[in-house]
Amino acid sequence: MGHPCHFWFSPDMRAFYLQDEPDNPKNYNDSGTSVSAEELRNTIAVETWHFEGPDAMNLIDEMAEKRGYTSRDRVIISPQSMGDKFETMCKKFYQEHLHEDEEIRYITGGEGFFDVRSIDDKWIRIVVSTGDFIILPAGIYHRFTPSNKNHTEATRLFQSYPKWNSISRPEGDKIEVSSLSAPFSFHPVVWFLATFPFLTSIAFALLVCIHANISMEWLKPPTNLL
Repeated sequence: MGHPCHFWFSPDMRAFYLQDEPDNPKNYNDSGTSVSAEELRNTIAVETWHFEGPDAMNLIDEMAEKRGYTSRDRVIISPQSMGDKFETMCKKFYQEHLHEDEEIRYITGGEGFFDVRSIDDKWIRIVVSTGDFIILPAGIYHRFTPSNKNHTEATRLFQSYPKWNSISRPEGDKIEVSSLSAPFSFHPVVWFLATFPFLTSIAFALLVCIHANISMEWLKPPTNLL
């Protein structure tokens, strides 16, 4: 007891494909086709953890330091905190958009849904609740809504100078892919080179050696002149 837990998904955190476009976005609308945390990470670079216990915030601080996030704030999405603006803000959050920076959230209360586009442009719904930590890469189309419990609390983490403009679709399609840091936005070969620099260095060294050997073979004098 007392030690923080960190899993890919918490017991309440799960992901699934949406059942068409929901009439009420605050309902689960589960199609029955689940998506694993590994699939989220490997296909669209969405990362998920769960932190709990007295040391949870220490782990959040470590994560923020590693990723260069120096600012944070706290947001409460509920009718009590937002008053008459609540439904208007929910509709705004639910509009499909992207950002030029990562979106990092640590859920500290309530429940909500992050919808993200799959590699084949379908909606995947990620259910988040207290203790869940999620990172959406730059350049991924997404949207958010609280569940029908109408209450979500989160700590938001930022870089010192975040490019925090929401870019709606289709305007986001016009952005240069190379300007975004989302690994899935690049060609798979480019993503591999950026994600595994050590292996890339080894592969480059092997290519140099192979090229050098081929060049040396070309430089050898012919042996069949006589």
